[in-house]
Amino acid sequence: MVAFDSDRVFEWYRADGTEANEYVMSVDDLVTDADELRAAIEAGMRITISAGGGPKGVTSLGFLAPVIAEVRDLWVGTINRVTDVAILEEAVQLRSLTWAVGACAERVDLSALPNLEEFGSSVTRTVASVLQNPSLRFLRVEGAIPPSFARVSGPVEIFEQEGGRSQIDLPAFAMPEVLRSIIRVGPAQFDLGQLVGMTGLSKFALKVCADVIGLSELRRLPDLTEVMFNGCTTRERWEDLPRVPSAFLVDIFPHPATSALSEWREAGWMVWGDPPEMQVEAISVDEAGDGESWGVYMSRFEDLADAVEIFDGRTPGGRHGERFILGVVAELRSEGVKLVPEPDSEGDFTAVYFPDADQAQQVFERAKGLLHVDTETQLKYLRAPARR
Repeated sequence: MVAFDSDRVFEWYRADGTEANEYVMSVDDLVTDADELRAAIEAGMRITISAGGGPKGVTSLGFLAPVIAEVRDLWVGTINRVTDVAILEEAVQLRSLTWAVGACAERVDLSALPNLEEFGSSVTRTVASVLQNPSLRFLRVEGAIPPSFARVSGPVEIFEQEGGRSQIDLPAFAMPEVLRSIIRVGPAQFDLGQLVGMTGLSKFALKVCADVIGLSELRRLPDLTEVMFNGCTTRERWEDLPRVPSAFLVDIFPHPATSALSEWREAGWMVWGDPPEMQVEAISVDEAGDGESWGVYMSRFEDLADAVEIFDGRTPGGRHGERFILGVVAELRSEGVKLVPEPDSEGDFTAVYFPDADQAQQVFERAKGLLHVDTETQLKYLRAPARR
């Protein structure tokens, strides 16, 4: 009996929250032994293929041919170009697929896979057929869904979409009454009226949205028990939200009345965020706390949202702020300014450090002014970050 390599075994979580194991390999170290692959599959593991050298690299899925009919969970994440994608049409036992790859000119028909319940990916021509699969229950999308594909045929219960700022509408769901949870991150606008008809919806979350419309429409969702609004602005009144059992309100604008905040907190709602007079600037400069360096920081990124949408279609965050600041560094260097940046950003926080206050101040002043210029100008800085 062939044993699998325990060093390749890691944990992952399914869309329903259950824990499972995965068998991980890089594109430069694929497991081509069918018996070893089969041992991992029979042990209930997801097959995970990751990494890659770049868009000029090529990874074939052909090595999965001996076991593809047995694979139940598959994660492919590489910036390499992927070939032999049609083999996925033979994955009759496949129940979950995550697809995050580089260029891929092939198309694959995923609509007929009888057990496919969970899918996560950008919706490209290669894999768009998955939205027509009648078994699909869990759907996670990155970026915009092309309008020609924006119809979901299966009984999807959980839907998540991040990025695609210009896409303000949800896809059309053939069975909207089945939806239990929706998380939407980063649309420029969102009309809550489009949730009407989703009578089984119990959880709704909206993050990073500059124009929320139809707050009172949530009253028409009989099963709604939990809402979240994080980094959202409305022209209406947050006080019009229905009194659901659980709510998380983070950095919402306009700031609700004090009486509403008190009532919500008494009801057990979680509310965070300073009133406008206490809110910090989008970008700041300060001593780093170590006595040896100064930092340029960002913790709000809405001013870059339109440029980031064009740049990579994602929700703006710490890494985008870092690229923007490093783009400013590149420009200042071209003007003869000596700068030594040291980036140390996280997902929702930008920090770029400099060895003295003068360097940090020059970058801060230039970057602060550029947060309010046109989108094309900001895009130039995102596309041309400086070397360290």
